[in-house]
Amino acid sequence: MKRSTKSTLLTLTILSGLFSFSCSNGNLKEIPIGAIFDKSGVTKEISSEYAAGVEDYIRFLNEQGGINGKPIKLYAKDCKYKISAAYSWYEELKAKHVLAIIGWGTGDTEALAPKINSDKIPFISASYSENLANGEKYPYNFIGAVSYSDQARIALKFIKNQPGNTKKVGFIYNDTAFGRSPFFPDGEDFAKELGFEVEKIVIPLTGKLAKEKLKLLSAEYIIVQETTAATLAILRAIDDLKLDTRVILLNWAIDENVASRFPEMPDGKVYGTIPYGVWNDKLPGVKFMKELNARYHPDIKSRTCRYIQGYINAKILMEAVEKCGSNLTSENIKNQLEKFVNFDTEASFNKVTYTKSIHKPSSSIIIYKLVKGKIVPTSKLLISVEKKIWQEY
Repeated sequence: MKRSTKSTLLTLTILSGLFSFSCSNGNLKEIPIGAIFDKSGVTKEISSEYAAGVEDYIRFLNEQGGINGKPIKLYAKDCKYKISAAYSWYEELKAKHVLAIIGWGTGDTEALAPKINSDKIPFISASYSENLANGEKYPYNFIGAVSYSDQARIALKFIKNQPGNTKKVGFIYNDTAFGRSPFFPDGEDFAKELGFEVEKIVIPLTGKLAKEKLKLLSAEYIIVQETTAATLAILRAIDDLKLDTRVILLNWAIDENVASRFPEMPDGKVYGTIPYGVWNDKLPGVKFMKELNARYHPDIKSRTCRYIQGYINAKILMEAVEKCGSNLTSENIKNQLEKFVNFDTEASFNKVTYTKSIHKPSSSIIIYKLVKGKIVPTSKLLISVEKKIWQEY
């Protein structure tokens, strides 16, 4: 059974009694799935939204009868964005015999990757590290959106195609596995290939000393790999210093909360590489998430795209679980993921395709921009890292 988010929740609820499910998944009475979140650490503002998207979609599926007649048991824990805590929780999840895991950060996911390999537990992460998308090196790791490296390459292609003669591009990042991931070596190598000089500025995730560090900025464009706190500090500093620099925020640096803080930012000043829908998009999956949020959280009137990110990762994984039918094992979940061809989550302009060697869903993206405190697409064009740069979606 293929679930469509195009129907309203009311319709789905009415029809739920008509759904037929297969009743045999071996001896399992429920489907055990693990999750690693950050609800109180340095990335809590974005991870809490992401976690809610995962949890709400799993809750919805269980209300519809689960998958193939079995409820989903989600074992989730706040690991506070600490690698040691994520590692300990992973060991507990392994002891609970979870069939797959929905993960969080780059540092913890990359640290766990060798264990994931040896334990053969499919792991779809909220990290979009290019390293984790290498199916030959890490056959059980998957990412749910365009990689950081591809986002950086696409941002550089976008800059190259803008009017003028840009000579210098700045990389703004924090000194963590997450912060370095888009730029070294992939983004830096591609910048040199395009003829750009690269200026590097390290700003911690807290945003501390952003203004002091940006005083000496000379790049005409900067590409930012940060999360919300640092991004807010960077944009405030650019505004206060009246810098002419244009900004391209990679996906974790831009969301609706960031946009709403800068309603006076000039059109064409700040862009974003966003490989999924945002709350204002008309995509059917976004409409569906709005219905879920209204149903489960009537006091929360709006969400950010982080909620949609959680939904997308959960939807991808649960689609693979459903395709396993009665042969529900970790190995078969991994095999089913590798068979995805143009799977539509309905919450992104991209489709999901995995192969045995490539565990990232796509290499093309829509460029968004900040306009009057909102996030809007620059055009109906996907920019690809492939030779064909522009493609209409």
